[in-house]
Amino acid sequence: MAIWIAFIWFLSSVHPVKNIFIRNENYGNATKLGIALILVLFTAVLYGKTYFALRKQARSMIGKKTKFSSKQRQHAPGKSSSMEKEICTESGNREGAQNQDNIVQNGSKRAQSFMDERAENQNLRAEKRNDRSQNDCERTEIENERAKCHSERAQGLDERAESRNHRAEKLNDRAQRQSECGEIDNERAKNHNQGAQNKNDRVESQNERAQREDLSNKRPKNSQVINNTKEQKFLNTIIIIACITVATVMPRSFYGYLGGWVIPSPDKTRILNAVLVAIFCLNFAVNPFVYCLRLKRYRKTFKMIYGCQH
Repeated sequence: MAIWIAFIWFLSSVHPVKNIFIRNENYGNATKLGIALILVLFTAVLYGKTYFALRKQARSMIGKKTKFSSKQRQHAPGKSSSMEKEICTESGNREGAQNQDNIVQNGSKRAQSFMDERAENQNLRAEKRNDRSQNDCERTEIENERAKCHSERAQGLDERAESRNHRAEKLNDRAQRQSECGEIDNERAKNHNQGAQNKNDRVESQNERAQREDLSNKRPKNSQVINNTKEQKFLNTIIIIACITVATVMPRSFYGYLGGWVIPSPDKTRILNAVLVAIFCLNFAVNPFVYCLRLKRYRKTFKMIYGCQH
């Protein structure tokens, strides 16, 4: 070991090796000591390993010698007690080493059993976790299936609602068609009724014409007969207006001829003259009302002129 340390010390002092390990000259001795300590520790580790290996070999050799010595004792029982003491000490050392080995083996077995139990517990926990994860997966699958069922039910309900809507639309279309057909039938009935009324009017006009022809054939040609109701109304209005004019104009005319002989006082003549003038003017005020009451066309034109009808 000393030779090895000296050799390393020599190598560290050589200039090329020194440049490799020591770049700064101020720290040369410290680095040498550090390298030496590292080498000492390395050599100590090597010697320790070799020592323990040699010890195991020595124990194995001692075991073989003890077996051989026990055989010699059987063949030669009269040997010295010193050999027996040595054998006893060696056997005690062996037993102590065996006990230590047993203790180490028991500790290793306990550690292995503890590690095995721990591994088993971890495996059980992992299995439980796997079972839980499987259960969760199954639950999620069940929930997904339920969601699918709900979605399918919702789709079925939507389809039913759509079919109902289509049916309602078809029924509405049918009702509209029926209503249109009813309107068409009503229009046809109205047209038919109008045609019937027109036919009735034609028949009535033909009957009136026939009656007129019959009357004209019965009566003489020179007689003037009023057959139309409108002409009769117009004639009646003319007669009424003539009567009103006679009733309003005649008093003033009579007063003009006979006033001087009948009423000689001037005050009475003034009052009577005013009354007669008022009666004369009443003719012009009453005529429009008579025309409006008796004639329909005159009434319409009067309303249109004075804004009574739009």
